[in-house]
Amino acid sequence: MSGHSIRTATRLFPTAIKTPTHFQNRTFGTRKLVPTQLQRAIYSGGRLDEELVHKFDPAYWYSAEVGQILKDTYKLVAKLGFVNASTVWLAKDITRWSWLPTRYVTLKISTSHGVDFTNTGHHTHETYISKQILSKNPTHAGLQFLQTAIDGFQLKGERGLHPVLVNEPMREPVSVFLNRLRETGEGKKCESEFVRTLVGFVLSGLDYLHNECGIVHRDISLSNILIPLESISLLTTLEKSESLYPFPMKTLENGYIVHMPHEDFGPVMPGKATGPPKVHDFGSAVKIAGKSTPHFYSCESRCGGDLTWV
Repeated sequence: MSGHSIRTATRLFPTAIKTPTHFQNRTFGTRKLVPTQLQRAIYSGGRLDEELVHKFDPAYWYSAEVGQILKDTYKLVAKLGFVNASTVWLAKDITRWSWLPTRYVTLKISTSHGVDFTNTGHHTHETYISKQILSKNPTHAGLQFLQTAIDGFQLKGERGLHPVLVNEPMREPVSVFLNRLRETGEGKKCESEFVRTLVGFVLSGLDYLHNECGIVHRDISLSNILIPLESISLLTTLEKSESLYPFPMKTLENGYIVHMPHEDFGPVMPGKATGPPKVHDFGSAVKIAGKSTPHFYSCESRCGGDLTWV
């Protein structure tokens, strides 16, 4: 990236989240529930959240609940929604010392069946991809633009194992963020600059993914590029809100619990800036054999470096 691009990037996205280099992958079967003080309302409408998935079968989904503690580490705070064949939850790390700031994470709990993309088995595909990304070249600038898991484990469910990926919390997809920009008075002024900077970041991340890791994402879209949170206070506010005014839930015939999700963090806080955007969701990613060939070349490389004739 040019000096101007880097200065622009620093202004739009001044902070970056440091990417861990490894995580565990173990199986856990115990479930602990923390009683809630308030009675949660029963949802009486039609199908809710993951029930809308085509051919939804609750037997293959993990029945998580707010207040549940997973891996003796992560307490579920609120449901954030679902994506493909997974539910996504906000959780906090209860193993930290009490005097340290609260550490929030998101848990992506997948169904117990899927497609086998790798020799490691379908239960561990995205975990496998995250490990490949982290293991290649941690000094590459593009790594910071890829959201890789910071932890991974498995849960025992009714129909097998449920892989769980732990990530740093993010605000929302770029598609939603751009709509927020358009709704503000100055949105149109900064939208083009934002998009140019965003494209540079994403290309840097894909350069690392393709040329260093030999991995193709296969599902790049504005919905799969996330904008970080501008303040941790958004998460503490959400936790307090869920504690005082719990969102409704419903229990299906087989005992599976569906929570209504918190899907919107609201407008961006005035005067606050976010970190760099990150490409996420490597569920469809595949490894490619051999060295990848670039789709684009610089003029210098195609012309032998001599451009005096231009």
